[in-house]
Amino acid sequence: GGSENMIYSISGGFDNQQSYIINNDFSRYQGRVNLEGNLSKSIKIGTNIGMSYVDNNALNTQRIYRNAVLRAPNTPIMDEQGKYVWRYGSNPQGVNEDTNPVAWANTGANNRIDTRVLGNIYADIKFAPWVTWHTDFGVDWIDGKAYSREVDKISTREGMAVSTTNNNRRWVISNELRINKVLNYKHAFNATLGQSFESSVEGINSVVGEGFQSDDILSINAATTKKVTNSLDQKWALVSYFGRLNYQFNNR
Repeated sequence: GGSENMIYSISGGFDNQQSYIINNDFSRYQGRVNLEGNLSKSIKIGTNIGMSYVDNNALNTQRIYRNAVLRAPNTPIMDEQGKYVWRYGSNPQGVNEDTNPVAWANTGANNRIDTRVLGNIYADIKFAPWVTWHTDFGVDWIDGKAYSREVDKISTREGMAVSTTNNNRRWVISNELRINKVLNYKHAFNATLGQSFESSVEGINSVVGEGFQSDDILSINAATTKKVTNSLDQKWALVSYFGRLNYQFNNR
């Protein structure tokens, strides 16, 4: 929609992909806004912003498929007491791993949530018909959180949980002076002079917890043993300057 001096568009979407495997679904929300308008004959502004939210609960899919192939078909899913049989049970030919695909699908957790904002705001200012100043400010912000929880079984006695968070803040500022001038109908000058600054701040933290009193407990703070396995904080910046000059004589 819009008017004589302003145009805009707004869109959104939702995806919900149900997996063939129980408790392993994928959903995504996304939206976008585009706006451009003339504040006057010499000033134009605009923005493009996209946002997304992804909830991925299907991180166990490949493992479950693999376990379904490896597991012997005559191996029971549960024993007489209603507890999952994680390994080969009474089958001497089974794989000595926790390969019960139904147990993997129904217990614990393994998911990741990601949010992202990607967009920019820009402006064009005409000082003269042949001189334009363009400025642009853009951001790319990413936040992610992954959580994995394995219940009490042979390979993870009393259960285990892993939580990882990451964030990245990146922004770019650029400015350009654009000149397009013809003198005496023969001498054509086209010049660009610009500057760009980009900066990024990134952080990653991972925590592991082992030993839970119950499979229903999800908080790593309640684990008997807790440790940090990864911690990263880094920053960087990049500044650049550029220029260009083209000359044409009598359209040649």
